[in-house]
Amino acid sequence: MLTVVDAVIPSTYDSGFNPSENGWNINNFGSYFSEGGNCLGMAGYATWFYNQGTGLLNEKYSEDIARLVSIRAHLAQSQTWASNQWQAEQNISSAALGRSLKAYMVLLDEPLIMIMGVDGAAKHAVVVYGYDETGFFIYDVNHQNQSFVVSFDGSSFGAYSSYNTFGYVSVASLGRSEDFEDLTQEAIAGFVHSENIEVSSPQEGATITTATTPVVGQLTGSISNGASLYLETKGVGRQIAIQDGGSFSSVAEVSSGENTLVFLAGVDISQQSNWYKNSATLVRNVYGDLSLTQLLVTLTWNQNNTDLDLYVTEPEGETIWYSDKTTPNGLELDIDDIDGFGPEHGTLESASTATALSGLYRIRVHYYSDYASETTQAATGTVSVVVNEGAENQLVRTFNFTIAVDDSTTDGPNGSGAAWTDIAVVDVINGIITEI
Repeated sequence: MLTVVDAVIPSTYDSGFNPSENGWNINNFGSYFSEGGNCLGMAGYATWFYNQGTGLLNEKYSEDIARLVSIRAHLAQSQTWASNQWQAEQNISSAALGRSLKAYMVLLDEPLIMIMGVDGAAKHAVVVYGYDETGFFIYDVNHQNQSFVVSFDGSSFGAYSSYNTFGYVSVASLGRSEDFEDLTQEAIAGFVHSENIEVSSPQEGATITTATTPVVGQLTGSISNGASLYLETKGVGRQIAIQDGGSFSSVAEVSSGENTLVFLAGVDISQQSNWYKNSATLVRNVYGDLSLTQLLVTLTWNQNNTDLDLYVTEPEGETIWYSDKTTPNGLELDIDDIDGFGPEHGTLESASTATALSGLYRIRVHYYSDYASETTQAATGTVSVVVNEGAENQLVRTFNFTIAVDDSTTDGPNGSGAAWTDIAVVDVINGIITEI
C-alpha cells in the first residue's frame, strides 16, 4: 500500500556531500580498544560543517588541528552517544526506518548521521548523504576520501562490515549548534590555550608494561588556578584533582595495545558538559605491552575527596575489593583510589594467565566515605565493562550511577544498604553484559 510518505520520496537522492571534499583530511583514530574512537564526533561535525556551507572540511585544518577538533567534537557527543535517538529508531521496522531516513534527508536536503550497531547495540557512526535503488551512500570516517554503500532493498538492510543494525540521528550537534561554532573558532585560532598544559609523564610513545601509569603535569598561564582537568583513556573519562599552583599527579589505566590519552583543562565539566570552551587540549599516545583481558571493569566518579570502592564477585563467590585484591582464579583489583575521581580497575587477564568461570560475575559499587563535607554529597560516576578486549567479539558497556549517601560501616562483600548500588552481571564465557 502506497503511503503519503512514499509518494513524496524520490527514487534517488544525493545531498551533494563528497567524502573527498567534505570529509576529514584524517582517518578516525583509535582512542578506544579498536579503530573507531571518535566516530560520532567526526560524523556529527562533518555533517554540521557541510550544512553550514562555509567551505570544504578536507582543506580546513592541518592534521594536528583536525585531530584535536575530532577529539573535542567526540567528547562533546559521547555523553549521549545518540542513545535516545538510537533506541527510538529501533522500535520501528527496517522498512519503516529506511523510508523515514530517506524522507528526512529529502525534506531537510542535507546529510544525516547514521548509527550502526551489532544486534541493537550502538557501535559506530558515519555520514549518510544519499541513496538509490541499491541502498544508502555513506562516508565512513574510518576510511578517508572514500564512499561506501549500505544496501537496502526497501524492506531490509544488508550488513556493513560487522554491523547488522541501523538507525540515524537527524541533528548533527547533539548539544547546541553554537558549541560546534565555538569549537570551530578555537580551531581556526590554533587552540592557543593548549600551550597551558604540560604532561611530563607518560611520555609520548612510551611502552608501558603495567596496568597503570603515573600521570604527572602542570597547568600554566590563565588556567593554572581554578580550572578542572578531564582525562579520557580509551573511552573512559574522569576528572583529575588540581593542586595549588596548577600541578597534578594521578594514575591512568593502560590496556593492551595502543592507548590514546586525551587531556582537557579549563571550564568545570559540571558547568559546561564536555565542550570545554577555551580549554587546553593535549593528546598523548602510549603502548601497553600487556596481555589482553577477558574482563575489564573500570570505575570512575566525579567528586574529589571521596572514596568509592569497586566490588567484583565471581560466580563461585570470591570477591575482589580493597581489602582482598586478588582471587585464586586471577581476578584482580589493581587500583584502589581513596581520595576522588578514580579509577578503580578490575581485571581478569587472558585465558593463559587467568580462569574465566562459568556463571555470572556481579559488579557493585560502595560509597565508603565523603571526606570533604559534613553533609554527604551525592556521588555520581561511571562503570565501564569490557569483555574479550581487543577480539572480534569484544563487547563494551558503560553504566552511569548515583549514590546519595556514604556509609563506611557497610563495606565488605556482603554489604548492603543505601550506600551501595548494583551495576551489572557479566557472563564472561558467553560474552553477555546485563544491567541490574
